[in-house]
Amino acid sequence: ATAKAIADTLYTAQDETDGLGTEGEVKARGLKYYKKENINTQAAGLLQGTDWMVVRAAEGGTAVPGDITTKRAAVRTKANAMCVQIDAASDVDALAALYVYNDAETPVRPIGELPTV
Repeated sequence: ATAKAIADTLYTAQDETDGLGTEGEVKARGLKYYKKENINTQAAGLLQGTDWMVVRAAEGGTAVPGDITTKRAAVRTKANAMCVQIDAASDVDALAALYVYNDAETPVRPIGELPTV
C-alpha cells in the first residue's frame, strides 16, 4: 500500500499550461489538513453549547461566567497546540504516532485530548 500524501498537493505551472488548474492552488488535500480539520470540528462542537453565552454578552447582556470563559479558552488553546503538533509531523508514521495510546491502564496519546466545557 502507498501512504497518502501528508501535505497538500498544489497545481504546478505545467498543470496550469495543460488547463488542469491554477498554479499554486490546492490540487489535493493532504492528511495534515484533514486531521486539523477534524480537531477544529471537535473543538467547535465542544464550544457550541456555550456559544449562546458569548453572543448574549457581546450583544450587551449578562457576562459569561468566568469558569466557562476559562474552559472555552482551554479548548481553543489545546486545539491550537494539537494542530501545531500535526504540522510538525515529518511523515505519515510520525503523524500516526501522535494518535497512539501508550498504555491500556492510563491511556494517553502524544497529541492529547480536548478538554470539556
